[in-house]
Amino acid sequence: MLTFPGGFIDGKRIARHGVSPGGGVTNIFDVEGDVIFHPIVICKETATTSDAITVIFGVNTDTNLFLTSTNGALLTAGLIWHDSTPSESVFQYRQSPHRGYILSNVTNISITTTGTWTAGKLDFDCWWVPLSAGAKLSVS
Repeated sequence: MLTFPGGFIDGKRIARHGVSPGGGVTNIFDVEGDVIFHPIVICKETATTSDAITVIFGVNTDTNLFLTSTNGALLTAGLIWHDSTPSESVFQYRQSPHRGYILSNVTNISITTTGTWTAGKLDFDCWWVPLSAGAKLSVS
């Protein structure tokens, strides 16, 4: 259940685990119609690189909507990626900027990276709620 002022909304959970970012854009989820979206990203394997890397998380129309430019070297196993300096393994979700997003006219939820990743894995989980007839969110 998702908590909103005034009550709860039943949501659906979906996950894409073990994403190993490459350079450029990696689609995580596909969106059809209008949805409410709550992301959670946990680093499962520490990122290593052969050069400087950055990573952002957003949608096709606003690539850094959820998380702005983050130094990939800060993505350490066991940490929750909730802002540009992930540092917690326990995080109070209601304090996060990710309280929920209403997405309309969006087709992809993705990460965009620069630099060369040599290792590292991220788990992307979300809760989502359809707002329009036929709306859905699926793993890319």
